Amino acid sequence: MISFIVIGKNEGWKLKLCFDSILNVVQKDEINAYEVVYVDSRSSDDSIALAKTYPNIRVFLVTGECNAGVGRNIGAKEALGN
Repeated sequence: MISFIVIGKNEGWKLKLCFDSILNVVQKDEINAYEVVYVDSRSSDDSIALAKTYPNIRVFLVTGECNAGVGRNIGAKEALGN
């Protein structure tokens, strides 16, 4: 299984483009075993709500210190694939 890990904070419309791009690659390359993990660093925009509109995206929220390294580490820990 392939894990796509996306981290962000207040990404808004860019997040939709990112998710749509991942799903296009999955479809084009006929990848059957995949997951998308989104780790959010306390967004104050609609990033979390947007991520939750995609049925196959697992959403995790950073509750402590927020920085890119923390987000990547949480994503790697929660990912089920390679």
